[in-house]
Amino acid sequence: MNPVQGLKAGAALAGVLPEPVSLGLATAAGNIFAARPSERRRMLRRHLRRVLGPDAAQAEVDRQARRALASYARYWVDTFRVPSLSLDQLERGLSFSGREHLEAGLAAVLPEPVSLGLATAAGHLLGARPSDRGRMLRRHVRRVLGPEAPPSVVDRQARRALASYARYWVDAFRVPSLSLDQLERGLSFTGREHLEAGLAAGRGVVLALPHLGGWELAGAYIARMGDPITVVVEALRPPEAFRWFTDLRHAMGMTVVSADAHAGAAVARALAANHVVCLLCDRDLTGTGVPVDFFGERTTLPGGPATLALRTGAPLVPIAVYADRHGHEAVLRPPLDTARRTTLRADVARVTQDVARELEILVRRAPDQWHLLQPNWPSDRALEAG
Repeated sequence: MNPVQGLKAGAALAGVLPEPVSLGLATAAGNIFAARPSERRRMLRRHLRRVLGPDAAQAEVDRQARRALASYARYWVDTFRVPSLSLDQLERGLSFSGREHLEAGLAAVLPEPVSLGLATAAGHLLGARPSDRGRMLRRHVRRVLGPEAPPSVVDRQARRALASYARYWVDAFRVPSLSLDQLERGLSFTGREHLEAGLAAGRGVVLALPHLGGWELAGAYIARMGDPITVVVEALRPPEAFRWFTDLRHAMGMTVVSADAHAGAAVARALAANHVVCLLCDRDLTGTGVPVDFFGERTTLPGGPATLALRTGAPLVPIAVYADRHGHEAVLRPPLDTARRTTLRADVARVTQDVARELEILVRRAPDQWHLLQPNWPSDRALEAG
């Protein structure tokens, strides 16, 4: 059997055998090859000796060589299997550490039309392939469009939402390198007077926003204009990724607060110092939020925005930042009614329901820019668990 025939035979076996069997055979084959003398194996041991150092025991060098050959055999098994794997299978079996450095580097060096074009193409490609996140996104789009929307319309809006999500990251990576003039040319405001009036009152402003469009640009612009801005963000895993994204937002001029047990006190201090506070609030991370009706279904949303506004007197302003062909438009809705009427608990429930209604208005304006890929309603979690 010549090498080409061997590769074809290996590909055929990897395609039909269960993964544990093919990987087990690959490991066994690697160990067998390691036990047989050859020039390549002797060379491999020389390289490993360089890595491990001159004081490493020969038995350790031999063991590492066997493992390296077993790993090489596994490499071929994995390569043969890749074409038959779905995107969902690839995502479950692959994790990245430092992926953000590659993405940020590409966004920073490529011309804007090229990077945005690639992001759009990647989003549409991901939207066309089956995955758990894609199916969850379609459920959310269906809620926005209503039960009568044709499946083709739901699919088209979901693909556009994934393209919008890819664009969001390109824009976020580019923001630190943009001048104030560049930000101003690419960003317009509707309802900016609500933000300015709140800051003039001196109690800070709470901005309540959905995961939609390109909210980082508006935050960077506010910071560049000299208004301190504090953002509360979900702690990412691994911690190195969270630190990198924190540094990215610091480079935009934002103060970053992790969404943990200390977040409430940190945000209250920021409002007392007349900061703008941004709270993404269309997803309940803890599952302990306030019950609301949201897009025709009962779920929970974070009570933090309402609680902060009620306790501090800061105006609570719903906002979304939409991307278009010319840049981005920040739309600020009028402040919500946060006057105290009864107990704090009842007032928080009332205001959080008002937040939910405002989020519906903002999302319905551009459902193809809503980047909510996770379960967000009890029925979503039940479906995912099943």
